[in-house]
Amino acid sequence: MKTRLRLDPSDRPFPLRTLVAVAWMASGLMVALLSTVSPADADPMQRPAFTESGWSVEHVLFAGSRSSRTVAEALLAHPADPRARERILWVGAVPSDVPARAAALGYDFEAIRADDQRAHAAGPLLRIASPDLRVVYQGGYAARPRGPVFDDRRILNAVIAGEFVRPHPSRPG
Repeated sequence: MKTRLRLDPSDRPFPLRTLVAVAWMASGLMVALLSTVSPADADPMQRPAFTESGWSVEHVLFAGSRSSRTVAEALLAHPADPRARERILWVGAVPSDVPARAAALGYDFEAIRADDQRAHAAGPLLRIASPDLRVVYQGGYAARPRGPVFDDRRILNAVIAGEFVRPHPSRPG
């Protein structure tokens, strides 16, 4: 027959429910503190990209990325899609001819500064938002790494038609 030892209440370890309650209150405090930062004060990469209704497409390209330069050349080979508002967000140093070429083809253009490591460590990213401002696609441009075919138009056509599109990986390079 086993005998159970009864611990004196002062000998018990810190009760788990007290620990859980303290963690829950601390998380609530963090949420309250973090929610006081306005989107305008936030990092441009983290703020909401889409603020008006209608289909929106955002092309996030990075100065130090060969893949981003390749995507930029592919984008600037054709005009922006008239069914959507398209914006190029360029992170890092902008080639001098890109803003004018983008504007001439109907793209909105925004450049933001970034530290060198961030501008070199990321790959191009495609984000598409529906008219109700839900992001319906966020991913890369091609199914294969360094693939010669960019699927941005096919992806936009599919999401406008109401289809789900599995995101391609966004690869640095």
